[in-house]
Amino acid sequence: MFGGANCTGPSEENTDCNTNYCPVDGIWKVWSDWSDCTTTCGGGTSTRNRTCTGPYYGGADCEGVGIEDTVCNTNPCPINGDWFEWGQWSLCTVTCDGGLRSRSRECDMDSYGNLTAACAGDATVTEACHTFSCTPYEPHCDGWGKRGLVDSTFAWVAPVTKLGFQLDAVEVYCDMESHNGTGVTVIGHNKEMKTRVSGFEGSGDYALILTYNISIGHAASIIDASEDCSQFLQWQCKGAVIHNPNQEGHWTTFWTNRTTAYIPDGQQKPAADYFPGAVPGSGMCACGSNNNCNSSDVTCNCDINDADWRSDEGYVTNKAELPIVAFYAGDTGIINEEEGYHVIGPVRCYGTITTM
Repeated sequence: MFGGANCTGPSEENTDCNTNYCPVDGIWKVWSDWSDCTTTCGGGTSTRNRTCTGPYYGGADCEGVGIEDTVCNTNPCPINGDWFEWGQWSLCTVTCDGGLRSRSRECDMDSYGNLTAACAGDATVTEACHTFSCTPYEPHCDGWGKRGLVDSTFAWVAPVTKLGFQLDAVEVYCDMESHNGTGVTVIGHNKEMKTRVSGFEGSGDYALILTYNISIGHAASIIDASEDCSQFLQWQCKGAVIHNPNQEGHWTTFWTNRTTAYIPDGQQKPAADYFPGAVPGSGMCACGSNNNCNSSDVTCNCDINDADWRSDEGYVTNKAELPIVAFYAGDTGIINEEEGYHVIGPVRCYGTITTM
C-alpha cells in the first residue's frame, strides 16, 4: 500500500491437533453353539455365550448380555419299574459239602405306563447253601435239618439201633417243608397209591405185604430214634365190613404191626387190636373211639355194610407198632355189590429222642 513492498512469507499456517485415537465402541462376536442340556429329561438348562470385541479408546461397551440360558429336555423322565416278589429259592445244587442256590424276580414293565424303565438291581441272586459236611451220616432227617439241610431231598442216613449199633447207610426222603423246617423222615413203600379190592370174600383173603424202600430193621431204628411218627391207613368200602359179623371179636379187614414183620409171608399175620385212628386195644375204628360213626350201633362205619360208600381211616401213631407190615381185607366177593379201596401212606417221623 502506498508503494510499499508485499508481505513476505505465507499468510496461513497449519498445525497438528487432536492427534489421540477416536473412541471405538465394542462389537459382539457371534454366539457360540448351545451347550449340552444339563439333564436328559424333566427340564434342564442349555447355555450359550458370546464375547465382546472392544471397546477401544473410550468407546462404549457392547450392549446386551454375554450369556443366555434356555430350558431344554422338558420331556418326562422314565421311572424305574417296580419288582415283583422274589420267586422261591431253587434247590441247592448239592445235598452237602457246599453248593449254590438262586432265586429270581421279574420287573413290572407296566409300573408307570409309557414312562416305565428297566428295574434297578439284579433280577437273579445266588448264595451258598448246604455248606455242612456230608459225613458223618445223621441217623434221620431231623439230624440233617439241624446240620443245615433246607431242601426237601433224598439223603443218606445211618440209623442206630436201640442197642447202639449203627446200621449201614440207606437213602430216605427228607421232607423239610411240611413241619416248619424240621426234617421229616419219609419211609415209603410199594403200595402208596389208592388200590381197588374186589373178589375176595373170606376174612383176610386179600393179603398185601408192604415192601418198604429200606429194610424193616432200618425203619424200626429210625422210628425208635424219632420223637413222633405216624402212618395213615384208609379203607373205603361198599358193602364190605371190617369186623367179622359171624365171629365176634374177629376182623374181616385189618392191618398188622411191626411185631408181625418176621412171620413168613405165606402165613396170615395176626391182626392189630384196633383200626388206625382208634385207641390202641379198643377193637374199634376212629369213629367208634370218637363216638361219631354213621350209625350208633357200630364201631366202624364200614360195619353198616350197605350199598353206600363209607370210609374208616386214621393214623397209627404208636411207634412200637410202626411200620404197618401188612393189610388184609375180605367181604368183597360179590361183584358190583361189594368192593373197597385202600390207601396206605408212608411212615413219617420227626424229632429226636436223646436217650432210648
